[in-house]
Amino acid sequence: MTSQVAYLPTALLHLHLETLEVAHSQGNMLHSFLQSYFPQGGYNFSQLGFNLGTPESMELYEKAASNLAKTLSPYSRVVLFLTIHSNEERGDLFAGFLHGQQVASKVLEDIIKGADIILNVCGSVVNMEKSFHHVKKAAQIFNPRSMILFDAPHLQPAATGPYLHSHLDNTIIQGYDVSSAALFALHDFAMLGRHSNIVLIFWKSGDIVVEKLVWTDKNIRPWGNYLPVQCPQCGTMQKWVGGSANKTLSYECKYVDCGKNMGPDGTSLPPQSYTFTMPKGAQQLNQGKKEGSSWLKLT
Repeated sequence: MTSQVAYLPTALLHLHLETLEVAHSQGNMLHSFLQSYFPQGGYNFSQLGFNLGTPESMELYEKAASNLAKTLSPYSRVVLFLTIHSNEERGDLFAGFLHGQQVASKVLEDIIKGADIILNVCGSVVNMEKSFHHVKKAAQIFNPRSMILFDAPHLQPAATGPYLHSHLDNTIIQGYDVSSAALFALHDFAMLGRHSNIVLIFWKSGDIVVEKLVWTDKNIRPWGNYLPVQCPQCGTMQKWVGGSANKTLSYECKYVDCGKNMGPDGTSLPPQSYTFTMPKGAQQLNQGKKEGSSWLKLT
């Protein structure tokens, strides 16, 4: 597989909830990177805030969005950042405020057909099954070229910036397909997995494909599962004693008194233990592989 400098006329668009501070967003960072590849033009960067909580704000947004959409027609490649809040319990996306309360929108109505969409939103939109179903449904309706999401419960956009820089370099500038580019970026930014896994949505042979890249580390994130820093049974802070058999990793609290006199009527319990098995169908990747850690690809 080869790449080439294949930059097409490109527009970078940042849609954001207008109450969010976006002065130093990833969009601005990537704008600084991308614009140098278009010294003769053929590139545009725009930002548009929205608050869809009232009829008046909805009307203002629709007018601004319509005017912006007209300026995008000359660009064969559009990268769209969507920065917004999500409901931690339901995963719904906030569209604005109504009577002082945040309003959630169950579908992404501003996705541009053929665009590469990057969602700057906390992980509940991925982790809640119903909410993620709406995301996939929106992808089928609006037909973007690809979508990237992160599953960190409290996403820190700064942690994803270097990875996205590499990903867009591979797709927009070098011309790799989205799935391959996502893997190449893991070579240099594998430690993103300490903060968040990555979810890709794209089209292949006319069908929508969802891939999840899950970071695993035998000491802290076995097969993508969180291993507690503190034993929940005895409360000690210490390294777990681990063992492995085939694709199964087992752990036990090494504190000698873990479980002592903690059972009914002062009886003792076994030391706290955990067992994790490699997810069925997971592929362990070489990209970003370090001693004791790697990435898994789930489809």
